[in-house]
Amino acid sequence: MAKPNHQLREPARILIVDDEPSVCRSIEKVLHRAGYQTVTTLSASAALDALQANQDFSLIITDLMMPQVNGIELLKIARTNWPSVPVLVITGYASIASAVEAMQLGAANYLAKPFTPEELEDAVRRALRPEPSASDPTADAGKETTGQPDVTYDLTEAEMVVGHWAEPTLPADAPSILVIDNEVVVVNTVRKIFSRKGYHVEGAFTGGEALQRIQERSYNLVLLDMRLPDFDGLQLLSRIRDIKPDAAVMVITGYASLDTAVEAIRRGAAYYMAKPFTPEELLQATARVLGREKSD
Repeated sequence: MAKPNHQLREPARILIVDDEPSVCRSIEKVLHRAGYQTVTTLSASAALDALQANQDFSLIITDLMMPQVNGIELLKIARTNWPSVPVLVITGYASIASAVEAMQLGAANYLAKPFTPEELEDAVRRALRPEPSASDPTADAGKETTGQPDVTYDLTEAEMVVGHWAEPTLPADAPSILVIDNEVVVVNTVRKIFSRKGYHVEGAFTGGEALQRIQERSYNLVLLDMRLPDFDGLQLLSRIRDIKPDAAVMVITGYASLDTAVEAIRRGAAYYMAKPFTPEELLQATARVLGREKSD
């Protein structure tokens, strides 16, 4: 009987784009040791030539800061012309703002320099493999299911405090916002800001309450804090996206980090914003998310 012909799968071919030759060599060394094939270019224009030559790349790793065409521009071009090729952005000038921008433009991952070989290998693996479904119970394996509340309060009392704000009379079709935050002051403040701009605002102080409200009705925007008494913010984001896949969710947090910013956008957040913020910053971010022009 003939033996089955087991064909070996070709190793992934990765395109490295960085204007620093020493960085390229370091990345090549790590990836070769991990079993990947690499092609290195020192500019975005050379990378585009390589892509147009149809070398069947599995991944693009691009630096963010490069002369002439930078990493963001290369990301835009790559996502338009080669949408099936994931892009990993690396940078020595990491910021939450650039991480959010890159992820919103379709980057598969974002990694700050300097990084260890293990961090690079992990980022590459995550970029190459499909992410688990938000409803997959293993997606958050090993993570805490609860956050530590920033303040202690009685829920009934909290609802009464928020209720003291006399919301202006709004038309029935006024855009609606759900604010999910365990801090009474935050919910009350956000409610005042948006009510004055013609939004109907509701507050939820726990993840469980938020899920119940979202199941019962639709909101134009959901503002989600990362730390709640009964839910980790990322887990709650996934649950919300499961219930309402088209929900526009903007993460707001007093514990902002690159890792949570990248993961939040990966899980479908429309925006990620660090506390504290001014009313103007909040309204501008909301206008961008909702695609509306900022009104005076």
